[in-house]
Amino acid sequence: MNGAEKLVDRILKEGRQRADEIINRARQRADEIIEEAEQTAQKKAEVIEQKAREDAEEIKRRIRAVAQMDMRKDILAVKQQLIDQVFDRVMEQLINLSTEEYQNILLELFVKTVDTGREQVIIASGDQDRINEQFIDRVNQALKEQGKTGNLTLSGETRDIKGGFILKSGGVEINNSFETILRMEREELEPEVAEILFSRLNG
Repeated sequence: MNGAEKLVDRILKEGRQRADEIINRARQRADEIIEEAEQTAQKKAEVIEQKAREDAEEIKRRIRAVAQMDMRKDILAVKQQLIDQVFDRVMEQLINLSTEEYQNILLELFVKTVDTGREQVIIASGDQDRINEQFIDRVNQALKEQGKTGNLTLSGETRDIKGGFILKSGGVEINNSFETILRMEREELEPEVAEILFSRLNG
């Protein structure tokens, strides 16, 4: 082999060595890139998984909160229904009192609420048998015994009210129907009714 051939052979050999080195470095770098990518992907996957767990916990927390809120609303609604039933029952019992008991209650109510003693008395439709002229005479007598004017008159007008009566003087009316009285007293009575009712239920 002459000098020129040796030179060419050496150049080719060096070229192959350099090519091998380049290829090896490229492979090594590719492996590093792949490993880095896998690590990055793994970290991202862990972050996503953690976020998913956190989101799932948050969703469960919200679901529990909504469920508890709905449950409280349902309980309150049931309690309110029970309280309503109590007051409805009270109204029913008042309306269905015997004539004697009914008149005794109204007599006390007249004495407490009459102002001038000259008012017209408007009664509930269907109460004509229980509140009549004779009963109004009895009321007037009770007013006089209290030192008040007793000159009430029974109006020919009736109203669609639940029990009780309306006192009318000129253009002024005082509504003493049972429904109005219960409605006015309910705000004060309801907490007491609730305490009695639900302490029994819980007991």
